[in-house]
Amino acid sequence: LKDMLEVDASDPIAVVGRSKAVDEATLKALTQIVSGPSSSPEQRKRWPVQIAQDPIIKATASGDRLVLRFRCEDDVRVWCWKMAHQVFANEGAGLLYTQNVAFEYPCAPTNLSRLLRYVSEGVVVADASGKLVLAVADRNLAYPDAEYGFEGELLSKWIMRTVGRLNGTERYTTRDPPGFTDDEDDDLDTAFEKRWVSKAEEEDIDRAFADDAPE
Repeated sequence: LKDMLEVDASDPIAVVGRSKAVDEATLKALTQIVSGPSSSPEQRKRWPVQIAQDPIIKATASGDRLVLRFRCEDDVRVWCWKMAHQVFANEGAGLLYTQNVAFEYPCAPTNLSRLLRYVSEGVVVADASGKLVLAVADRNLAYPDAEYGFEGELLSKWIMRTVGRLNGTERYTTRDPPGFTDDEDDDLDTAFEKRWVSKAEEEDIDRAFADDAPE
């Protein structure tokens, strides 16, 4: 995995996709939302590390790799927590490939990982107005590609809703399929540490980093 994803970098980074070069307009559009909405004072009290402001993340490209760049290690920890607890609460999460990061378990929730993969594959790009939109033929989603409770939804609508969660216009807790979690997982302060990667999520990760990713 290291040989496939490693890039030349001295700052904290996460390589979140590998398929084809991402254009500057799309990188700019992703940068505008990937840090997530501003956190409230109450939310900040729950952060694993107390920092002066919300993390600021920049989306960049290194060849065919999609890279998120962080200002510092604390930004990595808070951003991962913020995505899991505030933006995509109650979702499964997959480990991120990082460099120059000591944090042992940097993760991204399922829907965020899927959006990043679509960006890296050119399925999602910036339109003329600078918003992330679907760039291929639309299709209806089926579980596990569909979010539970939204089976049959158009991919374009899922993109709009996921972008909305990142920019703060959509706020809700992701629903689990029946029997997926127990009552303990309803405590968001423990769910992040206890969540595992499902088979479907492993397949998502494999597709994201495969050498033969679709053109």
